[in-house]
Amino acid sequence: KNALELQFILEKTNIDTITITVDDGQCSVFSDSVYYVSRITDATFPNYTAIIPKIFSTEVTVLKQDIVSVLRKARIFGHTSQQVGFTISPKQKEIRITAQHPDIGSMEESLDAVLYGDDISINFNVAYIMDCFNSIPSDSVTL
Repeated sequence: KNALELQFILEKTNIDTITITVDDGQCSVFSDSVYYVSRITDATFPNYTAIIPKIFSTEVTVLKQDIVSVLRKARIFGHTSQQVGFTISPKQKEIRITAQHPDIGSMEESLDAVLYGDDISINFNVAYIMDCFNSIPSDSVTL
């Protein structure tokens, strides 16, 4: 990842000479106009697989482009907290996405989806949700 970022930076600048230094767990690249540092983090990260449930009470499958389109609209209304609400009702066969902004107003939109399980209402930071969709190559996603 760092190599790709560095490549992008160097392609956008007009640099003839760079200096690379490598120390214990750190690499520095610099020139007259660029100073880039990459450090290896020596830390123990929590076991994220232990906190992800193995069984889900609610499941939604939706077309990725549909949910991305609605979340882009919701992002405008997300205010500073960027909170977007998901109301999932398998019994009513609907998923609603809502967002509110005190100055602009609010939005609510329903999506076609395949739904299983229990009704649930939950809020997410729209930026975190949107970031995920860039990494998903399929046409549909399951939440």
